[in-house]
Amino acid sequence: MRRGFLKNPKPQSPPQEKPEPKPSATPNGKHTEHAAEEKEDEEAQTSTNGATPNNVDYPDEVYNSLEPLNPHRAPAAALARYQKNFDTQTTRFIFRSWPRDPNGEIAFMKGEQLGKQTPNGLIWGATLYDFYYYRPMADCGSYLATTSGSRLAAKMRQLGELDAAKNEIAWADKEPQPQQLVLPEQIGLDIIPREGMVWTAREQSDERHHVRSLRPKDQELAYEIPLPPPSDAAHLDITEIKPENYPGPWPLVPFSQAERGQGIKLETLIPYSLFPKELVVHDPWNLLAMRKADNPDAAWTEMTDITHIYTLSPLTKLGKAKCAQQEQLYNSAMDRGISEDVLIFPTDTNAAVDDSLPFMPPIRVKVPPYPHKKETPAAHLYLSPTHKAGTGNHSDVFYAEWELPRSLLVPDELCRGCINDEIAAMRKSGELAKLAKEVVEKARAEADPEDKREFGYAEKTVYTPASYMVDENGVPQNVIEPESQKRHCVYEGPMVEIETKVQWQTPQRGRNCIHLVNKYGMFLINPAPPTATVRVCAKLSKQGDRHLEREAKVYQALPAHLAEHYSGYNIVRPSREPVPVGAVVPQFYGYYLPPDCGRQVEPAQLNADQKKECWSLMYRLHDADWVQQSVATRNILMQTGPLTVAQGWMRDMGAGEDLRFRIIDFGRARYVGPPAEEGEEDVYADVRLDERPDSAIQRERKDIDTMLDQGFGANLKGHGYL
Repeated sequence: MRRGFLKNPKPQSPPQEKPEPKPSATPNGKHTEHAAEEKEDEEAQTSTNGATPNNVDYPDEVYNSLEPLNPHRAPAAALARYQKNFDTQTTRFIFRSWPRDPNGEIAFMKGEQLGKQTPNGLIWGATLYDFYYYRPMADCGSYLATTSGSRLAAKMRQLGELDAAKNEIAWADKEPQPQQLVLPEQIGLDIIPREGMVWTAREQSDERHHVRSLRPKDQELAYEIPLPPPSDAAHLDITEIKPENYPGPWPLVPFSQAERGQGIKLETLIPYSLFPKELVVHDPWNLLAMRKADNPDAAWTEMTDITHIYTLSPLTKLGKAKCAQQEQLYNSAMDRGISEDVLIFPTDTNAAVDDSLPFMPPIRVKVPPYPHKKETPAAHLYLSPTHKAGTGNHSDVFYAEWELPRSLLVPDELCRGCINDEIAAMRKSGELAKLAKEVVEKARAEADPEDKREFGYAEKTVYTPASYMVDENGVPQNVIEPESQKRHCVYEGPMVEIETKVQWQTPQRGRNCIHLVNKYGMFLINPAPPTATVRVCAKLSKQGDRHLEREAKVYQALPAHLAEHYSGYNIVRPSREPVPVGAVVPQFYGYYLPPDCGRQVEPAQLNADQKKECWSLMYRLHDADWVQQSVATRNILMQTGPLTVAQGWMRDMGAGEDLRFRIIDFGRARYVGPPAEEGEEDVYADVRLDERPDSAIQRERKDIDTMLDQGFGANLKGHGYL
């Protein structure tokens, strides 16, 4: 079945108040008679674009019964054909084709930076509908290549070939940019509700749910003695912190929340500049000595705490460059959605200020910048023998609790409701009207006398006809975009500019406004502690073993994008099947702290798409000029996703369906990129591979192909696809 997009196939005359929509061809723009002239490979190109409207007036029942288009799922007929032809259960593949002008120029794109891309430089598309087969040589239908719609649109503009695929180009132009997922502030959405649950759990009579506090029973609700406030440049210093510095039932017994199922895994980026300068390790069982623990089943409160202070290992030269990159990424992520100005339009555009000013201009509010911190003085790490994750050749791994300043994990918020209240108060006092008259009078005085435009609002209506997915006969199959008619105002004239007095707030710390309390509901009724505890994995190295030191150097040298999550899909060569753009390696939180990324992968339990995604991680690592040199199931971890969903029951509902994968253990990893230029220092000297890179890559690819039952190199032979 041929599939395509049909703009408004249902014959209809628009309402009188709507502007006549411009006639639109099918967004796939390729006619069925052209297809007969092409030499198609049915095995690879299971579905192509191209549908011609049949001008049949279908009854309303046909349109009303259509399902919305799911752009992350291939058409059913194309899926069935692909799985049958390739004897696979994968559901992600390329099924669209890009029409070419038969007289078009050659359109190879290797080495050109075209279209939308993720930082890894691989071909990227937002959905499965954003990838295409295309003919690099327009008159050769048997030679096909694969790429993304945004790259093809950019290339066709270079060549001036715009008519043959005008609807595909329009579709590509609407494609969003890659969006980074798992943002730094996301973990705050897990922390705040769990803090509220601590207060609630205190009232539970069931001992299994009762919160275990380090405070004596008669002091559980004592008021906290506040610590000195943090500086403008640093987070709260928690090097020495005592129970009296916490509110209510805090501090809690280490690991008591995890045992109640309320532990929180740390999954978000923290740049090196915000790693704690000092780490206070609490080790009652002396696990750091790498000996069998005495009395391992004893409760934490029965043991005498033993503390050690560690200093953060300095950065390598490669680590310094990566640190600057991560800090920029972190700050931009924290600033996302926050601009220097907030625009506020009056709710009633017809409301007059007075007789001399028949309208209220929009208000531009200048807001204070986000209070970024530059460093974190200290943090605490808690170790217990009952939370051991595993033992390797060079180290023991424990699920540890990492206690950090809460402000590092729960970002401040700027309340839009408070800004609106501030504007309302200015309007009520008459101050806003006075400012409005001043700016309008000034603008009128400075205007060109020949400029006849009037200041004020104009109402506009934008009508968008419905668009549908159709089959080769022009029969609608799915709704791409429903019919809509939107009204909005356009303003011509000056704006009132003010600087707000509203300041950033930390949820549950200090006084919060009523809007923030209403936003978080019951969770903001009681105060929160000055610290937050998250779960990570702590690797403890055997004495005299430098494996962890080498692994830390590798983590610092790895490109930052290998630990980032992005929306959409990548094409990872030599495969032509799209895979999600998850992180390849764990976040690294210092010499001693790689994170908890889940459990060991079990290939037999993975479906075809999950195997492909898992396989793609190693190939992406190779594409970034690194080999891991320890391919084994124990070094690939999986956990339930998506990581954009809060931890807990909502994420667990997707168990077995939406898994996320990571490669770990980089103690043997080596750099296989190009050598340093003559006369330049080789910054990769300590981690550079000392054998032929191609041999190591081929050996590692064979290992991962065998482990995951792939073999894409063999599958590509004889098909003539790129």
